[in-house]
Amino acid sequence: MSRCVKCCLALVLVVVCVGAASLFFPFLGFYVGEILDIVWFWVWQFFVEYVPLVFLAWGIVFALDGFIFGIGYSLAPRRRIAGTVLYGGAMLLWAGMLLFLIGYGAVVLFFSPLLELAVKSVMLLGYIIGVLLPSILILEGFYDFSCWYRDLLRERHQYSLLSYSVERKGKLTYIHIDTSQCQPDCVLRIAPTLMFEQALWENESAPVRSPARFFKGAVLTLLTEFVTHLTAWPRARRALFRLTGAKIGKDCHIALWSRFDPMLPDLVEFEDDSGVGIGCTLLTHSIIDTGNRMTFFYGPIKLCRGSRVGANSTVMPGVTIGEGAIVGVGAVVTEDIPPWRIAAGVPAKVIKKRTPPSL
Repeated sequence: MSRCVKCCLALVLVVVCVGAASLFFPFLGFYVGEILDIVWFWVWQFFVEYVPLVFLAWGIVFALDGFIFGIGYSLAPRRRIAGTVLYGGAMLLWAGMLLFLIGYGAVVLFFSPLLELAVKSVMLLGYIIGVLLPSILILEGFYDFSCWYRDLLRERHQYSLLSYSVERKGKLTYIHIDTSQCQPDCVLRIAPTLMFEQALWENESAPVRSPARFFKGAVLTLLTEFVTHLTAWPRARRALFRLTGAKIGKDCHIALWSRFDPMLPDLVEFEDDSGVGIGCTLLTHSIIDTGNRMTFFYGPIKLCRGSRVGANSTVMPGVTIGEGAIVGVGAVVTEDIPPWRIAAGVPAKVIKKRTPPSL
């Protein structure tokens, strides 16, 4: 049972005990009544009288939190742990403040003496549909990020025990982490994750050098989820996928439920008239955990002019789909596909040639 559930159960138990005691000892009813009057007074002050002051204080704290985030973000390249703790804590506070604002706004609307009950009911219904339901996503993100931040504080000392080296093979770049001095039980623990992030920052050949690559990946995951599942019109999908950093040419088709790697979407390139079918996945990175060495590798994915990838296919890092090439449905593409070829299978192999259209 989590600590939050235990606290809630303890609070309920205290309330029940006080209520039961007031029934058997009438003199306690006077003190309970006095306590309730005081509580009600401050509730009324907080949600009615002090509303402007609460919003002003909220805005000031929100702005100061942005200042702390900026300090942590700029500090992260030089002091990885300290910077990450600062900007991570600032993001966690931002999410908590947004949840507070949503809940506080609903209660203020309910207590407002300026509105009739019928008007309040209609406005609360609209508020629930338009604000509270989307806030479930913020709540999920808050829980997700709070788990990450708790692990960061717990495991941050392991970071200094790790080291890395970089190896390049063709279009792929491998970041090897030596874990002989520290044995994290999973490659996605905080220490290896921060070391991969540091290596991407210090590696001059990295696609976009960012002091918060993995944090950016979390934000882009949310954006790509919306685009993947909710945006249907091709032009709108192209525009939104460009916001992730992907390079997309003219008249490209990116079908529904197709996913770009949220960590390194800027390594994806679509030339004009290329496209992917429903449910395709474009992976620009992968992670390998072998003994005392963990490896993070990444590489670009390029779809040349007029190429097509069939539905539910997966394209691995470092792959180029040549001009006019076609990849069959459900394929796993691990190697380059030459121009004007048809490939299929797991892993994908060339099965026949295509005839280029005459000019």
